Amino acid sequence: MNKLVALILLLQNSSSVSDNLQANQNNNITRPTSNRISGPLRKSPLENFQMRYVLDSDFHFTFYNKDHPKGIEMLKDEHYKNILPQVFPDKPVRFITHGWKASCKAGFCTELRDEYLKNEDNQVIIAEWESLSNEIEYFEIVEQTGEFAVIFSKALTPVVEKVHGENVQIIALGVGAHLCGIAAELITNTTKMKIGRITGLDPSWRSFEIPIYGLQKSQATFVDIIHTTAGSSGIPEPRGHVDFYPNGGIVPQPGCRRRFMRFALDKCSHNLSWGWFKNTINSQPKNYKMGYRCTSGKILNIFYCNFNDVTPFGQMTPASARGVYYLEIKKWPFPSNRKEFNKNETKKIEVQSRIKELRFFLCL
Repeated sequence: MNKLVALILLLQNSSSVSDNLQANQNNNITRPTSNRISGPLRKSPLENFQMRYVLDSDFHFTFYNKDHPKGIEMLKDEHYKNILPQVFPDKPVRFITHGWKASCKAGFCTELRDEYLKNEDNQVIIAEWESLSNEIEYFEIVEQTGEFAVIFSKALTPVVEKVHGENVQIIALGVGAHLCGIAAELITNTTKMKIGRITGLDPSWRSFEIPIYGLQKSQATFVDIIHTTAGSSGIPEPRGHVDFYPNGGIVPQPGCRRRFMRFALDKCSHNLSWGWFKNTINSQPKNYKMGYRCTSGKILNIFYCNFNDVTPFGQMTPASARGVYYLEIKKWPFPSNRKEFNKNETKKIEVQSRIKELRFFLCL
């Protein structure tokens, strides 16, 4: 991983790469073979596949605080420093981003943002890459892990330098958690300051099976992970300082109908990771959901857990917490009823997306 980070840092400082990015605006160009850094794992399984090139212009970063509830766009042309006069150096910053086939225009990012901004001390940055997320294949993200990490680190580094790394929390969903983990490592190498906390919401498992790739606890002072599709589409083993496995962390989670296609079951269970986390952001101590510490992170069973060793679940988890925790959550975390939610989730699983998934698995 140290070699990967060193290579990415070279890329970040390379003017030739910057020229390349501007010269290749076509969305369907072939991935160059020189002056680029590939992701840490396998190459595209599809022969003659035209790699979608990741560009800075594919990403949009917006800053929010009590004085700017509608947000200020962070400008690439100003090296993302245009918002610095609006940043309070003594208040925490929450950096939020989504994963593959997702968006920050509604749902996950906006709901977390609104919850955080209920407390005037919070400042929020939302990283939106919806067009890229919905356009490219999953393995293209894996292939270009380095490029994603560089872009995230470029946007966040000026803020880290102003508020100090310990005042920054990254909250990322799915594959976004892995990308942000590597970005945090780059920021540490650049600023010599470690990110205070990374919260991984059901980080993706596919292509990140080896623990040394993607999100790991060395990348921040405190890394907490919530598993809701463990062993299915999410990583099964603990990789943070503390790992929570609601209802055992497996598919299907409560409210996700068993008659769904497997893809929809995973999607429904996956989304519960951020729904349950959101409900903890402004919770009072009397409403804390407690996790019970367990001796195993592979096969979780309530009988292997210590009911006397508990810690709060979600945003209120203390940075001193360590280990694997089991908890039961039956309450549906979304404002809409289960029937409507399930119906909407089913609609999102389009035939074309299923075919792409199947093509990926068959080519491995």
